[in-house]
Amino acid sequence: MRRYVLLPRRGLRWPTGARHLEAAMAEPGAPRVVDTLVGPGGGATLVAIAPGDVETLRVREPDLRVVPVRLYRPALVRPEVARPPLEVAAAPPFVVTVVSADGRVVTGATVSAFTDFAARRGARGRTAADGTVELDLGAADVVERLYVHGALDHWSLLRRRVRAGRPLRLALRPLDHREVDGVAHRYGMARLSAGRGVRIALIDTGVALDHGDLAVAGGRNCVTGEEPEDFGPNGLEHGTHVAGIVAARGRPPSGRRGVAPGAEIRSYRAFGRNRGEATNFALAKALDAAVGDGCDIVNLSVGGGGPDPVVRAAIEEAQAAGVLVVAAAGNDDRGPVSFPANLADVVAASALGRTGTFPASAGGAAERRGPYGNDGADFIAAFSNVGAIDVTAPGVAIVSTVPGGYLDLDGTSMACPAVVGVLARVISGSRRLRSQARSPERAAAALTLLRRRAEPLGFPSSLEGEGLAR
Repeated sequence: MRRYVLLPRRGLRWPTGARHLEAAMAEPGAPRVVDTLVGPGGGATLVAIAPGDVETLRVREPDLRVVPVRLYRPALVRPEVARPPLEVAAAPPFVVTVVSADGRVVTGATVSAFTDFAARRGARGRTAADGTVELDLGAADVVERLYVHGALDHWSLLRRRVRAGRPLRLALRPLDHREVDGVAHRYGMARLSAGRGVRIALIDTGVALDHGDLAVAGGRNCVTGEEPEDFGPNGLEHGTHVAGIVAARGRPPSGRRGVAPGAEIRSYRAFGRNRGEATNFALAKALDAAVGDGCDIVNLSVGGGGPDPVVRAAIEEAQAAGVLVVAAAGNDDRGPVSFPANLADVVAASALGRTGTFPASAGGAAERRGPYGNDGADFIAAFSNVGAIDVTAPGVAIVSTVPGGYLDLDGTSMACPAVVGVLARVISGSRRLRSQARSPERAAAALTLLRRRAEPLGFPSSLEGEGLAR
């Protein structure tokens, strides 16, 4: 049995007077209902069905769209080992020890050693209680790139051309919240009231409910089979990092400040426990819940699923309700803007970097690429997708909240919530927009203001769109 999503011909909900879905399910050989959208009249339904019965269902029920379940990933850049090293001869493991600048061992950091970075060939592991990890690199003499990620409260690390034949000790630089990253450089220390009165939906891996810099107003777990009230983190840091970029309320030297700390943030978890992928059905369910909860803006720092009628229908219904949708442009090394950011009236955000807002040893340092803008320190990240871009925002080595502390992360995932924060400021700061009911007309007016206020940085429009969101 495989899972599919059943949709009406238009939208997410069955039109009045249409044949009720339960009647269709009563037919011989009908699919088994797994989950359905909550709401009057019923809506998009997740079913299990034998692949051979799909065409029969389509013929029998021509008013249904039968869509395969598709998977989406966070639009996060973290180079992953895809292939093992070429084995030429047996060799001792490559031993790496990771410590902090004061010599204390760092436990649980991810070390990725690439013997052939272009082919993503190498080995990966996590540091043990003594700060060490053993990596099997075969007969390789040189590691082209060595990354360290995920060391709580430390900068990521990139080393190039490392000898693999002897043990290596790496010292990580602790984060200092007084240092200015890309978000702080562009948006400064926002007032705690910035974005007040605007409700934001973060459709992601869940947001830490106990982080001192964050105030999560509510949300919902939209993963089939999981507890709806469990909208905290699923075991990954991505959603909490996104939340901090939007609305962290901390202050240096002990914390971070987001772009719109006065905005109300709500967590809609679409990623299962310890899962790095979300289904199109879970994303649609989260979008539907966000509309029902009266959210003004939706943050979608996801991609990779390809064009999909389920997510498209959910976004279109959200837009029809006056909700603004901002999505990551994608991280396909200057490929075309990915779905769903390429949909009409979805704000597509590319990732901007700036030399000097992160250590030269940080992982984001590998993402500098031309052409450059008016200021040679600015660059559009090498990973960032291009083409039909609306605006750009910081997305390289961005320091933000994660469960238990802080990390720097890279990706159009990070640019997306910066744009969401700016939009929250636009709406909150406009008496005219604040006085209007949520509607497509208000959303269009907010988008017009966003584009009008954007600051051109001298890049081609295919890289920056109208410019820096501000």
